[in-house]
Amino acid sequence: VGQTHDTVRGVEGVYSGVMATLEGVAALRAKHQHLKAELNYVLTSVSAGDVVDILDFCQRNRIAFNPIFPVQGELYFNENEDNVSLTREARAAYLDHFCRLVDQDQSLQTREILEQLIGQPRNFDCWAGRIMFLIEENGTVYPNGGCPSTYAMGNLRDFDYSMEALLASDQAQKVLGIARKCRLCRISCETMTTLQHPEALAGYRKSREIPQISEEARELLDQLAVPAERETVEAAR
Repeated sequence: VGQTHDTVRGVEGVYSGVMATLEGVAALRAKHQHLKAELNYVLTSVSAGDVVDILDFCQRNRIAFNPIFPVQGELYFNENEDNVSLTREARAAYLDHFCRLVDQDQSLQTREILEQLIGQPRNFDCWAGRIMFLIEENGTVYPNGGCPSTYAMGNLRDFDYSMEALLASDQAQKVLGIARKCRLCRISCETMTTLQHPEALAGYRKSREIPQISEEARELLDQLAVPAERETVEAAR
């Protein structure tokens, strides 16, 4: 786990410092009962194999676990609905990890990643632009980081740095009018906030359907694995 972490981060030895910081924060809970420790774990093709071990560590230490699946469309300018592409091998590898992970972690975040991996569309409204915003370094405001370029709501410099004035503008109101039904991205910062707050009932419903989605994921994994095995046999011949 440690070497994988340092490889992904590109800094040798940083894992020990991260763990020391995390353990130090967790220890403060003895004096601060409302303090919450959370670990965000970005899943890549290099790190995904360690996901179950990381979850075990978090559960043992009462640390909230938040897996972040990076292939959720482009971070910026999602111009097309079909903005996620994985090779069959990569999809099978992710499904294998998450079929094991979901046995221990049935969170909404895990469910959302599984739904995306098996090709199910997002089926709840987006509250970006109402409960969160992305402000770029030049002052341009978007509902969130996964929006198309046409979703720019305006620039704070043009409104004397007043967020209220910007949000009241015609352009911002136009964007907000179409963003709610947007289904282009599944960036976890927005989806988890939306499902746990404004769309709480939808989130509750989805959390109850974990066994169903797990079965669909395992069926797809079996379908993906069989052709790969056949190709291996044919190559050997």
